[in-house]
Amino acid sequence: QGTAAAVSGSRERVEALGREIAAKAQEREGCEAKSTQLRQEEKTVNGRLEGLSGELARLEAAGHEAWAVGGCVRDSLLGLVPRDWDLCTSAAPEEMVRAFQGWTVIPTGLRHGTLTVRLEGENWEVTTYRTDGAYTDHRHPDGVAFVREVEADLARRDFTVNAMAWHPRRGLFDPMGGRKDLEGKT
Repeated sequence: QGTAAAVSGSRERVEALGREIAAKAQEREGCEAKSTQLRQEEKTVNGRLEGLSGELARLEAAGHEAWAVGGCVRDSLLGLVPRDWDLCTSAAPEEMVRAFQGWTVIPTGLRHGTLTVRLEGENWEVTTYRTDGAYTDHRHPDGVAFVREVEADLARRDFTVNAMAWHPRRGLFDPMGGRKDLEGKT
């Protein structure tokens, strides 16, 4: 009887150990799956934003920083094709006009630091980094102040998931935690 109890206890310990090992393996598989998902998201964003090379290169060749920003980054992370493309840059409006000389440039809203560049049938909205003043009409800022830091520009945006920036070489810049909120669907 003592031997049977010992065997039964050993069997229970072995089964418990087996369950623990299975749980750890499942946890590791979950981590590997998450890692694979993140790599796939990066490939998706890189592929979707490949077209930015010309626009970003123009701005950077003129000595300015530039990023894809907002909804196009969010949509790319979700695996969706963005409806439109927004870029933000340290270039002031007149510097953007000079950088895109020879391209079709539409002065969409230069007062607010925005112009539209038309290239190969696509419109790319490009806006100077800025902070916004009051919104008397609850839709458009009464005024803007141009700034030189992308983080200040991202901080003014409506939702954290729209406050992410992407650059083909620098990757995702997400100081507001938008990716986490996107994953948490908040």
